Amino acid sequence: MTGSTRVADRVEPSSTPLEIAKRGSPRPVTNEGVGISNTKMAKLCGTGKRQLRAIRDDPKRLVAFTTERLGKAYEYRGGAFYLREM
Repeated sequence: MTGSTRVADRVEPSSTPLEIAKRGSPRPVTNEGVGISNTKMAKLCGTGKRQLRAIRDDPKRLVAFTTERLGKAYEYRGGAFYLREM
């Protein structure tokens, strides 16, 4: 078997997240972390999902509401809640 390499013998170095992103990862690589789902945010705030859905469409109202309830400002983007950077 000398001279030939099998697939199992070839070891590729582990890819960095940037290399994976350049290849076209199914999951986008971002620095903002993981968003919070509607259900988890409703539980954190102590409200119902319907009430939260009504609040999330108005950015100023959502920031005021989450700051009051959680002490941190959140914003709603792309179907999830993210911590707002000041």
